[in-house]
Amino acid sequence: MQKNNTIFYYILYVSKYFILLSFLLFCNSCTEAYQINYSETYEDLIVVEAIITNELKHQEITLTKTFQIDEIFDEYIPDANVYVSLENGSTYDFYFNSETNTYLSEIEFQAEPDINYQLHINYNNTLYESTIVKMAPIAEVTDIKFERETIDSEDGVSIRLNTDSPNSKLLRYEYEETYKHITPYGIAEDLDVQWVPIPGFDFLYKIRLTTVPKTEQTQICYITKNSDNIILNSFNNTQTSSTINDALIKFIPVTNYIISSRYAIKVKQYVHNTTAYSFYQNLKKISESNSSLSPIQPGYIVGNIVNQENSSDKIMGIFDVASVSSSERIFFNYADLFPDEELPQYFTECNITPLNINPENPGDDNTELLLIYLDQGNMAFYHLIEIVPESSWTVYMMPTECIDCTYFDNSATTPPDFWIE
Repeated sequence: MQKNNTIFYYILYVSKYFILLSFLLFCNSCTEAYQINYSETYEDLIVVEAIITNELKHQEITLTKTFQIDEIFDEYIPDANVYVSLENGSTYDFYFNSETNTYLSEIEFQAEPDINYQLHINYNNTLYESTIVKMAPIAEVTDIKFERETIDSEDGVSIRLNTDSPNSKLLRYEYEETYKHITPYGIAEDLDVQWVPIPGFDFLYKIRLTTVPKTEQTQICYITKNSDNIILNSFNNTQTSSTINDALIKFIPVTNYIISSRYAIKVKQYVHNTTAYSFYQNLKKISESNSSLSPIQPGYIVGNIVNQENSSDKIMGIFDVASVSSSERIFFNYADLFPDEELPQYFTECNITPLNINPENPGDDNTELLLIYLDQGNMAFYHLIEIVPESSWTVYMMPTECIDCTYFDNSATTPPDFWIE
């Protein structure tokens, strides 16, 4: 499963401004009460994304600085001294990796039960330290399943999880989904734009349009995405069962095009202590609220990391130690659940835009518009008709997402290694 390394942004409308709050999706244990503070003037903030897990790997920490919304929003901090200490005096050192823009542990290690961990960051001659954190108990995922279901009068597919959780009652989930995306139109050719000199005129050129075969097909892609919402589950101390059954991870309406062909999902489950779970509950409430929180501009989250010399110095983020368990990856086809129904409608209209191109007048509006389309990438070549040989053409363009699946983020024309048809 891909690691979700991005800060989860919540955009709140306050007065005529956007408020951008950076909320960490990595935190699994904080030891101070969750707070949201606001100030009337914007201040640059250090943001820490740090989660240590019981997975044997190079652990990862991200440090960024936030800026005002109308400028650069974040900037990686590459020159900090970062390490994690254990109660026995040993440490794990981290180095900045310029390829991932994160700090990676110099050696692979995994968090272990009943051991205290603490994060230390020395940046710009200032020492920041977290409170001491201990890993929560492990809860094992026992089953994952999909089924056709109606929720709130809407037909669709539910993804549900079962967990054996004898000592863990506060859970959070992340998932990685991959789906086969087929565009409505498959085009085997690309438009080739050439500029040829005009005889007798130095430095003057006219446009010439031809088609060339595509080097690869772009109608079928495999798109992989990580979850970007907060999914929580819990059961209280009065329950005698040690299992959580049929926890709803994701509901996909039948109208959603991502399930129109083949879909796969894998879930990772995190265990929290009470304080961390409360932290996520508050984040979830804020993210799902449609109302403004404050009439003043920026907000920041106070976590469990502080400036040891100046406690009023603002730093956003939480150091966390988590126990995790992952499900197997499950697959289904649309026809498995909706065998007698039409495929979901494509999410955008695939209207054709014809452009008449005259090479004798390269400054005409259609030629300029064609070049803009090709440069910006939001419109793609669909078909070419040559009206007069090497003299005039009609170029048919279409929204790129209707033709070229590589237009979408995290897409690949070859299936991932885990893919099963």
